[in-house]
Order: sequence, then C-alpha cells, then structure tokens
Amino acid sequence: MPTYRIYWKGYYREHSEFPHVDIAARSKLSALRKFFEEIRSELEEDDSLEGSDLPDPRTLRVDGEYKWWQDEWLHDYRGIEEVDAVLCPWCEGSGEVTQAVGREFGKQAAPTA
Repeated sequence: MPTYRIYWKGYYREHSEFPHVDIAARSKLSALRKFFEEIRSELEEDDSLEGSDLPDPRTLRVDGEYKWWQDEWLHDYRGIEEVDAVLCPWCEGSGEVTQAVGREFGKQAAPTA
C-alpha cells in the first residue's frame, strides 16, 4: 500500500513549525481523510472539537485549502505527496531511506541460524 506524506504549517503566536506525517492509504484522498479523522478523534478526546473548523470528510480535495485550530495552534494544510521512504535502520531513525534499501538492510542484519 502506498505511503503519503501530508504537510501543514502550525502557528502559535510568533512561532511556527512545518510538521508532516506519513500515512499508508490506497490514495491521496484516502490518506487525507485518515489524517483529518485522526485530528477529529484527538480533538474529541480533549473536548476541543467545539470551535475547531475541520473540513467535512465528504468534501475533501487534495488541492483544497484547510485551516484548523488545535489547542492554541492554528494549522494550515500545505499539501500531500507519495513517498517511498522509511526511517533509516542504520542511523536508527534520524534519516530516511527508500523502502527497498530498508528491506535489504533488514535481510543483512537478520541473525543466521
């Protein structure tokens, strides 16, 4: 199943950050729906859903413009792309490699009987 990286920008007073998350899904639209479902779930758990302006999952578009509040952070959706990356097994996650390289490393590092 493909992996998609979703980007957004978060603003808190004079601070900002550019986080991303990787989601395995059948399509970009499915990944985007999963992303916003997770945010909705987090906000419901924190009783913060009221006042947040999350998009309706039925009207999502990968090229849409979405903004939402999470705690005191204003978030702004920036885009989505398909990625072929996993955390690097050699540096223990401080970098990324392609999935094929990660699998090959796993074969070489596997103990032999």
